[in-house]
Amino acid sequence: MNKRLLAGFFLFLFCSAPILAGSADQRQIAWSDLPTVFNKNIRVVMPDGTQIEGQAVALETDALAVKVTKTTNAKDYPKGRLLVPRATLQAFDVPHTTYYWRVVGVFVGAVGGAVAGVGISATHYGRTSSAAPVVATAVAVVVPVAGYYLGKRADQRVTTYVVTK
Repeated sequence: MNKRLLAGFFLFLFCSAPILAGSADQRQIAWSDLPTVFNKNIRVVMPDGTQIEGQAVALETDALAVKVTKTTNAKDYPKGRLLVPRATLQAFDVPHTTYYWRVVGVFVGAVGGAVAGVGISATHYGRTSSAAPVVATAVAVVVPVAGYYLGKRADQRVTTYVVTK
């Protein structure tokens, strides 16, 4: 019975990953309001499909200046300051993370892992077995770690800004 319960718990954790996946928000922003995203990390997909990531640093009359830190095409879009023309900048993403679900995942995982570990070791190994504390400790460590990583995925948020002309 306890093996089924533990298997069901891990199946629930595995299946809940898409549900807990980070949310996306879409907003419209005028060209003149782009200074609100200065000093934030942004992701832009260029017309040729190249994805660049960096920090928005300045707004010029016909381009947004980005300090590129990551690119998928270093030859055409090298790291450093890049001007993204106004005509090609239709949308960009601003990723940001929180910590709420990581804390919840670790707490729920610690409580659930401790209860499951003690229950499994007591019912399957008995009090006299030397494997009981090892199993209890292993389950009590693995489940909070799984909760942390599920929470980390749930804490990732992306806001997509669509630039209006």
